[in-house]
Amino acid sequence: MDQECIEKFNAGGIDVSDGINRFAGSTDLYEKFLKKFKDDKTFEDLSKAIETKNSDEGFKAAHALKGVSGNLSMKYVYEITSDMCTAFRANEPEKAFEMYTALKEKYESVCRLINELK
Repeated sequence: MDQECIEKFNAGGIDVSDGINRFAGSTDLYEKFLKKFKDDKTFEDLSKAIETKNSDEGFKAAHALKGVSGNLSMKYVYEITSDMCTAFRANEPEKAFEMYTALKEKYESVCRLINELK
């Protein structure tokens, strides 16, 4: 990952140096897991839960996505999913559902960045 790519990722909400540190300093391993992120079905599960207003499944998916995005240092996705989990826990599912649009925008942005990796 060259410096230009790192800067682009950082601007897009992915803290590359933090992510590499989470993977014991291995850039290759970090990139491998970044590439696998877009194949993860958790966002799809969350989307279905939002569509059906299923707060139990919404919480499970938001919590899982929070973990994955945190491990990959995707700060914007992590922050929104963290807020969603807080709303679900406070028995405010509508508040959590309202955050979906912002999450979808950040999620899609992160996936576009990842698609640029060779």
